[in-house]
Amino acid sequence: MAKTLPLDITQILFAFIEDKISLRELEQWVYQENRLELIINADDYLKLIALDFRNPKRDSYWHNEIKKTVVAIIDSYANIAEYENNKLKSLLNNFLQREGNLASLLSQFYDYYCLGYGFLQVIGIDYGLDIACYLSELEFNSSNFFPKSYTKEDIAEEIQAQIKHKLTQIDIEVKKVLSWLESGQIEIAIDKSRDSEEYYYGELHGLYYLDYIDRRK
Repeated sequence: MAKTLPLDITQILFAFIEDKISLRELEQWVYQENRLELIINADDYLKLIALDFRNPKRDSYWHNEIKKTVVAIIDSYANIAEYENNKLKSLLNNFLQREGNLASLLSQFYDYYCLGYGFLQVIGIDYGLDIACYLSELEFNSSNFFPKSYTKEDIAEEIQAQIKHKLTQIDIEVKKVLSWLESGQIEIAIDKSRDSEEYYYGELHGLYYLDYIDRRK
C-alpha cells in the first residue's frame, strides 16, 4: 500500500504546479527534503531527482513536462481532489474573515468558475468578473473601463468602493458555497481523461481538469 504524502510536502509540490515557487526552488527542496526517499517508491523518487531542472532551452513545453511528472507523483500519494476542495474552502473562509486582498480573491473565484466550477456562477459572474477586469486595468495600465483621467489610485479606490457596496450580498453567496462544500452537496472531483488543450490556472498545462459532483436538489 502506497504511503501518503504529508501535507507540507504536498503543499510544496502544488506550490510549484501553481507557479508560486520557481523551478530552482523546487530543485533545491527536492535535494534537501530527506523524507521524500522514505515516502515515495524508488522509481518515483528517481523520476523526481532525475528531472531536467537545468534544460538550457527553458521553454514552456519543457516546464510543462516537469509539471506533468510532479502531478503524476502527487496523484500516486495524495488526493488531488481533496487538496483542491480544502484550497477552495480556505479561500472562501479567507474572504469571510477579511484575510488577504478581497479583490484578488473575487478575481480567483471568477477564474475558478471559468475553469469548471459552475457552482461559483453567482460569485464569479455577478461579483468577480467586474473586479477581474478592473484588476487587469491596474496591471496593464489600460483604460477600457474607466476614464483615461483615472490614475491607478483612482481605480484601486473604485474597486474597494464597489466591493464595500456589495459586501453583504457577496458574504451571503460565499457562505452558501461553503455550506455546499462542507455538507457534501458539492464535491470537488478531478477529471484527467479529457483533451489536454484546455486552460488550467490560465495556461495550457493540460495537467488535470477541475470538476465537481453536484448533489444539490
